[in-house]
Parts: sequence; structure tokens; C-alpha cells
Amino acid sequence: MIWITSDTHFWHHRICAYCSRPFLSVEDMNEELIRRWNSKVKSSDFVFHCGDFALVGKDEWKIGWLLEQLNGRLLLVLGNHDRAELFRQHGVRMFPSYAFDSFILTHIPLEEVPLGFVNLCGHTHQACWGSRIQVGVDVWDFTPQTLESLIAIKATGVEGTDPTPYSQDTQTSLQSM
Repeated sequence: MIWITSDTHFWHHRICAYCSRPFLSVEDMNEELIRRWNSKVKSSDFVFHCGDFALVGKDEWKIGWLLEQLNGRLLLVLGNHDRAELFRQHGVRMFPSYAFDSFILTHIPLEEVPLGFVNLCGHTHQACWGSRIQVGVDVWDFTPQTLESLIAIKATGVEGTDPTPYSQDTQTSLQSM
């Protein structure tokens, strides 16, 4: 299965205030984000994270610890708070953006989305629909979303519709990563 998410901001001490997240502390937030992620994502799944994964400061060990806690194989579209060297140390595949099928994954929303494509993005922490779909946890009850559910939204513009499967080429290319 393929999951998409963004803007978890693990260990970001001010994110709860900035985004009105309903957690008492950053530790509570981290614990709940991990619980919700793992309640959906299986160890064999792929998770595209569209940036701002964590703010760890000088505590670089936290990236490795997080990767051990979270189910799935992380593929990171770098966000403005992500330090590539920390993820590289743990073998995480990173991209400035990533495109497949009719999706373009970015951290910052594209100003212009090519005709026929949908931009799956983060950064703004606010819902957006149409040619851009915000995939950040603040919009999705702090959980990753399946690619199938986002395909359904793309096809209809409405949440909660039956998904159209992603192409076999997409699944094959991910398996080879």
C-alpha cells in the first residue's frame, strides 16, 4: 500500500501553538502521531512524506529513533525544516519533488500545476482542493492517507468516494527502490 502525508513536525515545540494542535506537549503529540501512523501503515507499505518530518536540533539521534518506531518505508520529499544529511545517514530516499501517474508531490504547493496533474503538497497546514490537495496531518486527523483515497478525491473533488487504483507501473517502480 502507498500512503501520503506531510508536516508531522515531530519534536517541533511550537507547532501545537502555531497550528492549534490538540496536544498538551510535544511528547504527547509525538506519541499520538506515531500511534496513528502505525495504526494504518504496515511495515511493508511505502510512505511518501511531503516534508517537515521533524525538527531535532542537535539531537540527531531522534531521526533514527523515529524511523525505528514508524511502520513502512519512508520516501521523503524534502521540506523547509528537513536536514537531508540526517536522513541520508539512515538510508532514506529523498527528493526535492516526486512525480508519478498524474501526481506531483512537493512540500510547498506549486504556483502552477500542469494540466492533468494534481499537486499533493504540505507546508500550509490548511485544506486545499482542486489541482492541489493538502496532505499534511493537520488536515487529515493526524494520519497518513492512502494514495487510493487521494485518487478518489482527484477524480471527483469529493472526499469519501471509491478509489481508482494507482497504476501497476507505480507499484513496480516503488518495489525496486
